[in-house]
Amino acid sequence: MPTQYGMKSYLSPKTIVKESKTEGKGLFAIKPIKKDEIIGIKSGHIFDEATRKRLFPEIGDSFFQIADNFFIGQLKKEEVESSMMHINHSCNPNIGVQGDIVFIAM
Repeated sequence: MPTQYGMKSYLSPKTIVKESKTEGKGLFAIKPIKKDEIIGIKSGHIFDEATRKRLFPEIGDSFFQIADNFFIGQLKKEEVESSMMHINHSCNPNIGVQGDIVFIAM
């Protein structure tokens, strides 16, 4: 999904991004979501480790590693917000990863 600043990650219409009590923004369900239903799909450009290191001061950790030496993420600060998934690490997760960029309900 192109946006003014590049590609936009997909988030299920059954979810909403809002402020989290834990930290920053989070992804929350607003309608029932079935097990294995797709919650989100990460968008972005594919780049190597050297590019990631160069971009890190501007884009932070808004990328995902998808293979040895390869990442998916944004190339400009203006693109970061539209690509964010707003999912957080959890010791008791309710979202899992299917492949490298697809996130599903557990």
